[in-house]
Amino acid sequence: MDKILIVEDTTFFGSIIEKKVRNEMGAEPDWVQTFEEAQVALSEGTEHALALLNLNLPDNNGVEIVELGSESSPGPVLGSGGLVKSYMTPQPETSG
Repeated sequence: MDKILIVEDTTFFGSIIEKKVRNEMGAEPDWVQTFEEAQVALSEGTEHALALLNLNLPDNNGVEIVELGSESSPGPVLGSGGLVKSYMTPQPETSG
């Protein structure tokens, strides 16, 4: 069974993602809530088929997990966070 690393500090979202990974993807979720816990999960030598990251963690930037993961090969990475949304939201045009 594939193992999916979930890095999400919000309990509401983390529990939904964990259930979806288990019930709809048929994979084993490895849910952590902090950068420090993600470091431990990646250093344990467990191979993750996919990493789902919140890029706005309370104790560090989730992007650094990608750098850590590249050393331990977590597989593909999908990141989300408030900053991603702000870049994707169309900005109003200004008349000039």
